[in-house]
Amino acid sequence: QICSIAFKVLSLEQITANVFQPNIASIRVLQKNGFKHKGTLPNAVVKDGNDYDLLIYGLTKETI
Repeated sequence: QICSIAFKVLSLEQITANVFQPNIASIRVLQKNGFKHKGTLPNAVVKDGNDYDLLIYGLTKETI
């Protein structure tokens, strides 16, 4: 898994990913790879005139 390599080679403590609320496919990919929901920024993104929440996911080297 690329995240394992990133933790080892780059000595990272955490990897974060941001995703728009309605992007269910990306949310599932993150969850499947061990990312945990860390927080939500309500109405943080405006796209095509619509406000969307921004979900923040994180993965720590301890959880791999």
